[in-house]
Amino acid sequence: MLRLVEKALSDRGITSVVYTGDLTRAKRDRAIREFQQTDGGPQVFLASYGAGSTGLTLTAANVVYLLDPWWNPFTEDQAIDRVHRIGQTRPVRIYKVTMAESIEQGVVACQTSKRKASEGILGSSAGRPTASVGVSVGELSALLSSRR
Repeated sequence: MLRLVEKALSDRGITSVVYTGDLTRAKRDRAIREFQQTDGGPQVFLASYGAGSTGLTLTAANVVYLLDPWWNPFTEDQAIDRVHRIGQTRPVRIYKVTMAESIEQGVVACQTSKRKASEGILGSSAGRPTASVGVSVGELSALLSSRR
């Protein structure tokens, strides 16, 4: 999925860097440094949940698009928290993109169930407010063509 998004961005002249667990530590560190540059760094940081959900600080970002819903909503929370860090000076916007009438709707329902169960055990502070909107292929294309 990340490679498809990378190509779609590139076709629109939007620079990006991909960050996955397949990269060596040195390549991951370089990707972070490049993105965090204040001048001329990539406009988009594409990360897998596995690699991007822990040990990462991206204060150069202020918009997060979640493109593949994860069965565990707290993994998504961890990924979002990479941008909500000490040193972040701008408001952060989060967009959770799902395709209408797809398996993703079942995943989102599973997330909602897990979040409610967690809140029932730990209290309402266990979760964060979330909203999810199904989009068409055309709407997804329009989202990808906008810049951060």
